Amino acid sequence: MLALKVSQIAIAARLANRTNAEDLRRAIALDPGNAAYDDRLGLVDAYSFDHANLQEAMKSLRKATELEPLRARYWADLAEACDLLSDTACSDAAVQRALKLSPMAPRFEWRAGNHYLETGRTGEALKHFRRLLALDDAYARPVFRISLGA
Repeated sequence: MLALKVSQIAIAARLANRTNAEDLRRAIALDPGNAAYDDRLGLVDAYSFDHANLQEAMKSLRKATELEPLRARYWADLAEACDLLSDTACSDAAVQRALKLSPMAPRFEWRAGNHYLETGRTGEALKHFRRLLALDDAYARPVFRISLGA
């Protein structure tokens, strides 16, 4: 029994390394508790050129945050999909959750600044860009470039 489960997880891991939605669905069927697979499927469904499906993407990304609610990256990925659907309330909540879970990670401040800029809240965006620069000045050039256009 244990050998069968180990084999299933190994096959799922191999399938999940692909960017094909069907392979990812098979990986999830073999290892349904692995949030990384749902997150990856959500991103594939959201950004696929040949079969983008934002509703399915949202289901997968929400499931990833349910399976691993303390993983900031999953919340940030959900925020991106919410933005694609112009669901500001969803995106706001997901961005804030990612920031709360990982307050010292510059990439989430970058994401928050861009989110608020895209939704017309320049003051809030600049607050996050300021925090971003305090965390990592390597972002200075893109932050100043974006800020000058705001």
